[in-house]
Amino acid sequence: MTITNVSFNYIITGTVSNIASLSYYPLIFLVLLILPLIVLIITPSINISNRTRIFILIFNIIYLLLLPIILISIMGDFELKFYIYEVILNNNHLTSYFSIISSDLAGIYGFGTFVIIIFIIISGILLYYYKLKEVYICLKEKY
Repeated sequence: MTITNVSFNYIITGTVSNIASLSYYPLIFLVLLILPLIVLIITPSINISNRTRIFILIFNIIYLLLLPIILISIMGDFELKFYIYEVILNNNHLTSYFSIISSDLAGIYGFGTFVIIIFIIISGILLYYYKLKEVYICLKEKY
């Protein structure tokens, strides 16, 4: 089933699968927030050198600092698609579900900001710990 709206010399086509894909946006948000947690759990538990751990934690901090920008761009894409499908469908019942998803995304983003700050602090503490451990090992080998 294809829904088409022709206006202002633009053709906007929305299929059922494209419209239904809007429900995946909260899942994408959650997956992007869970990835740094997985890195924070796995990094201390695997048997790798401290330099590799430091390297992984630095990239984790960089990812966490870029994550709000990524989440905002995903929210912008969702809002644009939501607006386009609202114009195409002109169905208040269906678009009310999308507005619920939109409010859920805003809630996840608000909670996600708090989680990102906590993950940055934990990553910083682990980074500091492994850096001190690396310095201690170098000093121990030297003397």
